[in-house]
Amino acid sequence: MGVNATEPFTPQPLPSSKSSTRPSLSLKSSISRLIQSLEAELGASLLHRTTRVVKITELGALYLEQIRPAISA
Repeated sequence: MGVNATEPFTPQPLPSSKSSTRPSLSLKSSISRLIQSLEAELGASLLHRTTRVVKITELGALYLEQIRPAISA
């Protein structure tokens, strides 16, 4: 598998600036691209996306449970 399967689910550090409490747009874009690459490799959708909402799919939840020990370590 070319994509690190746990990377999109690994907590990312927030910017050190105290004025910014949200991840940057570039960080969100990077995470989105990683998840889309992972979905392409798996041949399945892990997230259901609309213009307003992103929700985890049933398969995405199962995948997360499988990798949770690896990302918790």
